Order: sequence, then C-alpha cells, then structure tokens
Amino acid sequence: RIEVIRGPMSVIYGNGAFYGVINIYTNDNTYGPINMIETAGGTYKTKKLFARAAGSEGNFNYVFNGAIYYTYGMDEPLSKMMAAPSRLPTDYNAPLDSRTGSRLEDDAKYFNFSGSYKNFSIDVSYNECKKEFYFAFPSVADGSSNHTTAFHIFAKYRKELSDVVSIEGKLSYSQ
Repeated sequence: RIEVIRGPMSVIYGNGAFYGVINIYTNDNTYGPINMIETAGGTYKTKKLFARAAGSEGNFNYVFNGAIYYTYGMDEPLSKMMAAPSRLPTDYNAPLDSRTGSRLEDDAKYFNFSGSYKNFSIDVSYNECKKEFYFAFPSVADGSSNHTTAFHIFAKYRKELSDVVSIEGKLSYSQ
C-alpha cells in the first residue's frame, strides 16, 4: 500500500520531508521472503549500509528495513564560498586556508518494522538525522548543526464482515 501525504512533514518524518511524504507499507510478502544487505562508499568518507529482512511464518508476515548513512561533507576552501575571501582573517578570525572539511557532516539512521498476524498489523519506525550546514556566514569551528529524531508506531485491526462491510480500528503514536 502506498500513502501520499502532501505538505511539510519534517517535524514528523525527518528533514527530508519538506514537501511531503510517501509512505510505502511493505508488509505484503506476495513475492516471498526478500533478504538483502547493501553497502556503498564514496568520496568525503561517505558510507552507506542498508539491510532488509522479510518473510512469513504461517499467518505472520514481517518486513524489517534498516539503513545507516554518513558523510564527512565536502572539503573545499572557505574562500570559494565568499565574494571577498580577504575578509576571512579580519571579519571571521579564520585563516585564509580554512576549509569546510568536517564542518558539513551528515549522519542518518533509519529503522522500520512492519508485521501482520491475521487481522492485526503494526508498523514501527525510527529516524535520526544529524546534519551540519553553514548559516549566514562561514563557521570557523563546527558547522551549524541540526539534529532531528522521529519515532512512530501504527497499529491496526481490520475484520471483513462480508463482501461489502468491514470494521477497522487504528491507533498511532508519533514523537
């Protein structure tokens, strides 16, 4: 099932949800168990790790997703970010050769579990993001920092009473 939520959702779903959210409920194992681990690395000490486990045991279906992402951030001279680099020593008390290295770090973690048993289903997710950025002027110490966390639990009971009538109860908690 796919759910589209339009509008700013950064407070609930993390800093990547400024224009909206697409929730993909993955507790349907129509294609059978799918387990995978992916890893990647790149420039600026970038590391990614993703793991997924999905399966079913009788009437119990489950999907677990987890991801970790880290990057050191670009490492460029601060002088490239300024119209007047000569102002670095005088206005910002920073040497002319100051760089952005380790001042634009991005560290994110995401975990999700979806499960269903007969008429009951549950979705639990946790998202944490620490992101550094420059705000208004070059920082000479650490970059400005933003730290967000989000935790959600969604539980549902659905019972088909007939071809045209069903009952459904939902309970959700977000922090």
